[in-house]
Parts: sequence; structure tokens; C-alpha cells
Amino acid sequence: MSDNQTEKFYHRLAERGGYSQLEIGFLRAKIEGLSSELRAVLEGWLQSGSLTEIVIEGYSMTDLMQRKGLEPVAAILTLDWLRREPDAARQAIENGHDDLK
Repeated sequence: MSDNQTEKFYHRLAERGGYSQLEIGFLRAKIEGLSSELRAVLEGWLQSGSLTEIVIEGYSMTDLMQRKGLEPVAAILTLDWLRREPDAARQAIENGHDDLK
């Protein structure tokens, strides 16, 4: 992605997700580390507003959004966490130890 495309991507993310520049700064490193599959889901949501259903470690986008009250970006990042650290992520999801927007 060119610098211009990257800036447009984060501008769309701020607009669609309602994120401040400070929040975008925090999210940027996490988003840049996403797998290509999850990055494609995020880009699809930014472009069309629709989400592709993905299941990781028994959790789906819909499950995380409906049952846990997560916003789309938080659900995508949580799925990424489940992929990288399944035990820690599962424990936080089930015990509510994380405050994700």
C-alpha cells in the first residue's frame, strides 16, 4: 500500500469506526500485524460495511459482536488475538477481563 493509500485507509477507519487520532495511533500497529485474511475482512468492512464471517478457536465475528458487544474492529482484533494467543484470549473473553471497543 502506498503512503497515500495507507492514510486514506486510516482516515476511513476513523470515520467509520468513530475513532480519534489517538485511538487510530494505538490501532495502527495492531492492524498492521493482522493476517491477510483478517486484514481483508477489515478492508471489506471499510469499503462496503459488510463483514465476512470467520471462526477462530470456536469464536465467530457474529458471536463476538452480538454476545460480547464488540464493535467490528474490536471483533477482528480479538479474532487475531485468538489466533496468536488462544488460551489468554479465550480466558479474557470468557471472564471479561479486557475492555475492547
